[in-house]
Amino acid sequence: MCRSAGSRCGNLPPSDEESFIAMGPQTRLLAQISVAHLISHFHFMTVPALLPVLPNAMKVSFVDLGIALGVFNVVSALCQAPLGFAVDRFGARRVLMFGLALGSSGFALVAAIPTLECGP
Repeated sequence: MCRSAGSRCGNLPPSDEESFIAMGPQTRLLAQISVAHLISHFHFMTVPALLPVLPNAMKVSFVDLGIALGVFNVVSALCQAPLGFAVDRFGARRVLMFGLALGSSGFALVAAIPTLECGP
């Protein structure tokens, strides 16, 4: 086989490794952003999937959970534009890592504080 740098012999298809290397930094960045987006959707979709068990586990009503989900969605909608500006100013990687850390911290707090009860 002819494997000189930067060329292929005839019409042989490139190997998977050659294809990945040829993708370049933009494609690898897109893959990283896609994985982060998947994690974001996981964070968002975990609560609705757990709705049947959360009222008993957290000692709250479905109304309380609905209010919490509504607040989450409103805050998410209000943060979209400012975070877009933050990406332009600070860079996608920094904002992405900050967002993932913040979301993971939120789940850690839910694990550490399993109820919404405020009183004695």
